[in-house]
Amino acid sequence: MTSISQLNRTWQLIIRQDESSNVSRNVYVLKQHYPLWEELKRTHTGNYYKTIIVRTAHQLCSMAGARNGESKSLDLEGGSLHYTIDAKGDVGIYLLEINDSISPSGNQNTGVYKVVYDQKSKKWQTGDEYRQHLELDHGWNNIHYAAVSGKFEDKEAAGRKLIEHIRNAYKLVERDINQFNNHYSLFWQKDQHSSDKQASILLALLQQAMARDARVNWLVHGEGAGTFVKAMKKLEANPQYQRMMAHEESQQYQNVYFSNPRGKGTRKKQLEALCEKVGFNLVDI
Repeated sequence: MTSISQLNRTWQLIIRQDESSNVSRNVYVLKQHYPLWEELKRTHTGNYYKTIIVRTAHQLCSMAGARNGESKSLDLEGGSLHYTIDAKGDVGIYLLEINDSISPSGNQNTGVYKVVYDQKSKKWQTGDEYRQHLELDHGWNNIHYAAVSGKFEDKEAAGRKLIEHIRNAYKLVERDINQFNNHYSLFWQKDQHSSDKQASILLALLQQAMARDARVNWLVHGEGAGTFVKAMKKLEANPQYQRMMAHEESQQYQNVYFSNPRGKGTRKKQLEALCEKVGFNLVDI
């Protein structure tokens, strides 16, 4: 069987086997798709669906599978990826399908929302626009603030209440942050806390922040701790997820405060140990 690397008129290399200790296979794409993959690698930090796609391509570097050239597929958030593994172990990605409904509609879908201070009402209000990234350039004292929600009746209630948790956790002065158009990012979870799907999205948000060397103060509330723990465990089990998208030691800029943590793996000693393993700065519990 002809190897993928020998078909140089058909395939283009996107991940080289020796580029890091965690990359054990070459990954190729069809030449006509190469510009798309280069664009994905260049722009993924602004869109967590793209981050998941790029991460999945790197995941193929170490994934087990028969080296027989048969077609295989991986379902991922927002689409699916189709590939083969040749006798040498090289991976060839021949199709990336994108789900047309990649941006969910509706008022209470799980995802990222801006919670903005409204000067007229003197209240913090959660926007309805579903976002695919954190606005890392916005913040107080050069730090962006983000909350991972536990169980609330709706995202509006979460937005109103979690600002109080953020203030208390990070000892903020109310008059300093209650300013026109100030906002924080809310990762709202309607239900299914700690599901693989939601942990994968949260991991993509963490990767985006690390890729930018952005300082983020995270407030992780209630059942949202289960989601955060699952995202950190994915990072711990796959250290290449950080190295492929972020600079060395970028994880140290992620500060985490757990407020009333609930769920599997959220006892104090477990949280302390896991934050230490992935290199996040645990502020308090």
